[in-house]
Amino acid sequence: MIAVMASIKPRHNKNILNYIKWWEIRKMFPLDYVGWVYIYNTKDTEHGYLTNAYVGGKLEFITSFSKHEKYRGKVIARFWCDRVEEIEFDLGEKEWFTESCPEEKALLKESCLQDYELDVYLGGKNGRAVHIQKVEIFNTPKSLSEFNLVRAPQSWCYIEV
Repeated sequence: MIAVMASIKPRHNKNILNYIKWWEIRKMFPLDYVGWVYIYNTKDTEHGYLTNAYVGGKLEFITSFSKHEKYRGKVIARFWCDRVEEIEFDLGEKEWFTESCPEEKALLKESCLQDYELDVYLGGKNGRAVHIQKVEIFNTPKSLSEFNLVRAPQSWCYIEV
């Protein structure tokens, strides 16, 4: 079966794994893709390391500045992508929108981004919003070699699972 491996930074993974983020924003992604997206947690440490902790008696994923290597550079979870939508910029309203999120505020909230982050990332060009459903967190993080990859994808790539 063909799936997608996506490189995602720890601060975004925290929100995906805590069921807060419902749209993953990409400059490019196949519009017709439906299937599993495996999450490669990047080695980026600018905003801290991804780790888990009990918060108010509930296990949650957090970003911590204490060095934690368990999830760094590993495939940590997967989610089901049921649709991919084009992100467009409305010059008249000066706002980003998709078919499901006709207002920029909704798109920003569900993607856990600030307006300036979306502006800088997309640079005035159209992008793609990957819808996140059915998040499955792996009990043990997996290495890229388990997916026959020798290095992490720059953004995403197809894999055989």
